[in-house]
Amino acid sequence: MENHHSLADGKIDAAEVKWVLGFALILLLLTSIPYLLGYSLQGPDWRYTGFVFGVEDGNSYIAKMLSGANGAFLFRTPYTSVDQKGFLAFLPYLLLGKLSAAPGQHEQLVALFHVFRWLGGLAMVYATYCFAALFLPAVRSRRLATILATVGGGLGWLAMIGLKGLWSNGLPLEFYSPETFGFLSVLGLPHLSAGRALLLSGLYFFVKGERQPERRLYHGLWGAAAWLGAGIMQPLTVVLGWLVVGMYVGIRMLVRWWEEKASPAQALRSSSGSIYLAGIMAGLSSPLVLYNLVSFRSDPFLRGWEAQNIIQSPPVGDYLLAYAWILPFAILGGYNLWKYAGDRQGQLPVVWALLIPVLVYAPLLIQRRMAEGSWVALSVCAAMGLSGTQARRPRWVLAFTGLAALSTIMVWIGATFAVVHLSLPLYRPAEEVNAFLDLAHNAPNGAIVLGSFETSNALPAWAPVRVVTGHGPESIGIEEVEPQITRFYQDGATDAWRESFLKAYGVQYVFWGPLERALGGWDPKTGAFLRMVYHSAQYDVFQVMD
Repeated sequence: MENHHSLADGKIDAAEVKWVLGFALILLLLTSIPYLLGYSLQGPDWRYTGFVFGVEDGNSYIAKMLSGANGAFLFRTPYTSVDQKGFLAFLPYLLLGKLSAAPGQHEQLVALFHVFRWLGGLAMVYATYCFAALFLPAVRSRRLATILATVGGGLGWLAMIGLKGLWSNGLPLEFYSPETFGFLSVLGLPHLSAGRALLLSGLYFFVKGERQPERRLYHGLWGAAAWLGAGIMQPLTVVLGWLVVGMYVGIRMLVRWWEEKASPAQALRSSSGSIYLAGIMAGLSSPLVLYNLVSFRSDPFLRGWEAQNIIQSPPVGDYLLAYAWILPFAILGGYNLWKYAGDRQGQLPVVWALLIPVLVYAPLLIQRRMAEGSWVALSVCAAMGLSGTQARRPRWVLAFTGLAALSTIMVWIGATFAVVHLSLPLYRPAEEVNAFLDLAHNAPNGAIVLGSFETSNALPAWAPVRVVTGHGPESIGIEEVEPQITRFYQDGATDAWRESFLKAYGVQYVFWGPLERALGGWDPKTGAFLRMVYHSAQYDVFQVMD
């Protein structure tokens, strides 16, 4: 049984580093198999997008990289015709795009995306292990916490055996919520992996600063730097760090006041070092958060984007199904961390875990995002709770870990089988891609192109143009514009209305392929205000005449 009466010192030896790197390498190689399979299957008729899930967002990341390749340092979404000032966001994607050049630029951008995925995944695994090492003395417990945090899941596998009705929308959180667990970020969301790594790094330096008062400023500065980086990846992650540290310091003060019968002033003085450390980290990591706050309040485009970016948490039952199997062990481990950690710093992951219901049901439009990283805290507590069992019955713990990873294994299998079927949206018709590339070569950068939602989502990933729609949150006024686009391609609209629509949205090119034909029976070749500039068997592109 581990000695819970003293916390781990957080030191990691060379053998541990070797294990972490080996585990991360295996995980990243396994998550790369579906992508390699997709590229091996593409042929003369279909081109692979480079994604296995969330293709709509995936195309938008490549579009951001292509924007960076064409000189942008500020984010301006190509998925709207609305004018934009530019905004400091998605900087890693913009900068990565600058490493690419024609020809074969789309393939280069996808390759760079996956380099980022590997780096982000490696950083997340390493930061998770370092964070766990602060609280878990035994190496085997640190490894277990890292495995649970990166490949663990809930009871989502029950949905695959006919029990989808247990979930509010029939879909377990493991299959769509990267912030609730960890595997989806490693599989295909590198900025979230990197953001979690930097969030955990900041918390690591905070705890180190508490344990080494003589080096408090040093650790505070490193923690602030980590959270500044987290703000570049995902500004909300910084706020989560503030909340976790703030609640931890506040609860520690209350506990001291209650247990030691100290006066409020004495409790405050006893926590002055922690408050100083938290103040350094919060203050120095705040610029990007304040920039975002001011920008989203003052910029009409950003206000519209924020209003459409709704990510609400599912009902409580879905979270219980996600966490039910781990809760008994997390409660036991959390009790040990809380009760026996003489210097109280073992309480940080416990406080974080207790905050989960408050965070995921905060009155925000992006509630579900507030769960980011909390699975790591639960995994650390659970690993502590399982520590004695590991020593007595290691095979039982191994079987338990396999069961915890069952949903993740199903996600991986599903992603692998998805690329076997050459169809939309994971693949695009090669003839369509040729039309995209013609626009890339001949249309001015930033030209506005009209097409169906599906076409418009993929097009900016291949050509540096703008579209009227194509991405849920980023296409401003999407609920109003989508019916108008459908009407544009239908027989019932008059040419006069079509011309006024094109003028209102600044459209310079009209795309016409199978997806547009599916919207209606109108033939753009009959429009006197259009001139055909590209033609193939199934795809035509028309320029709007002045």
